[in-house]
Parts: sequence; C-alpha cells; structure tokens
Amino acid sequence: MTRLRLSAFTLPVLAVVLLALPALLALTATRATAASPFTDRLLRDEALWGDGKAEYAVFDATERRYGEARETEVRHILVRENFAANER
Repeated sequence: MTRLRLSAFTLPVLAVVLLALPALLALTATRATAASPFTDRLLRDEALWGDGKAEYAVFDATERRYGEARETEVRHILVRENFAANER
C-alpha cells in the first residue's frame, strides 16, 4: 500500500483550494447564466430589425470601481444602419 506524504506546505494549500472551490463554482455558474442575449442569428433577423425602429433597453447593474461596488444603470441603444457608401 502506498502512503501519501503531505508536507507542512501542502496542507495549507490544500485547505485553501478546498475552501475556495465552492465559491469558484458559484462564480462560474453565475457567469454562465449571464450570457449575452444578442446572438449572431438574432441580430441578422430581418423581421425583427428591418422595421426601421431602434431598440432601446435599460438594465440595472453593479459595477466595481476602485474596489468598491457601485449601483449603475446601463442603456443599450441599437440602431440598424447601412454603412455602404452608395446607399447613404
């Protein structure tokens, strides 16, 4: 039978990894659910974006500045425009 030898350095590192693992998994799960709703297929949808109107959306958000969390408001304005020089 092989015995596992743990040094004085290994135990604290192992403890930190085991304690941090749930937090890292929670952070990963949070980021996965916050994926952008703007997919390439959605942005190319003529029925949705070809009506000549702009899309305006407002989101509540928290932003970190200088290590401090600050409540903010994010505004997205999406206007479809043709950038072809001959069609302007």
